[in-house]
Amino acid sequence: MVITGLTRNQLGSNPPRVRIPPSPPQSNRNFINVAVVLFLCYYQFGDCMKNTDYDELYSKVYKEIGDLTPLKVDCGVLCSGACCKGDSNTGMILFPFEKTELEIKITQNGERLAICNGTCDRNKRPLACRIFPFFPTVDERGKVYVELDYRAFCVCPMVEHYDEILFDKRFLNAVKKVGKILVKDKIFKEFLKTTTEEIDLYHSFYDK
Repeated sequence: MVITGLTRNQLGSNPPRVRIPPSPPQSNRNFINVAVVLFLCYYQFGDCMKNTDYDELYSKVYKEIGDLTPLKVDCGVLCSGACCKGDSNTGMILFPFEKTELEIKITQNGERLAICNGTCDRNKRPLACRIFPFFPTVDERGKVYVELDYRAFCVCPMVEHYDEILFDKRFLNAVKKVGKILVKDKIFKEFLKTTTEEIDLYHSFYDK
């Protein structure tokens, strides 16, 4: 079972709400889902922009996170800022329609990867950087949860030692609010569902 993002120490007397991940998806199915999202994002981009101002939407979710971080102190001291140290082939996956001043590379799966050398303007970070190492996952009904992003297991020590860390509840609540805002849009909802399946796959691997 996957805890919503609050650690055991934070749960206290409140019973944990959990999302039981489905069976790990097959890699080809995950690839197809990604392809569907990309098709909707890129080939239907014009139609979507008629109904949604995505610049305004991102401004709203960025503001929701604000200066909040997973810890009330600089978590970078735990790992010397490992998540900000990349190379020409590593980076953060951009959300649909997200704009950035960073270099962008397209992965083999067609995802847009923002490349950073660790010196970017924090006010212009992609959403994936702002919520790292968490992600607003969704279940089959579209309900939003906040969970650790197990794709970051080899980068962020907080993922492996989450049960020893007191995360900032304000940050976790903000990530959940971001998820609730995004899931209202069908493009983002599909993106969140596809990414949730990928995270479940990574979780099942590291949980063995």
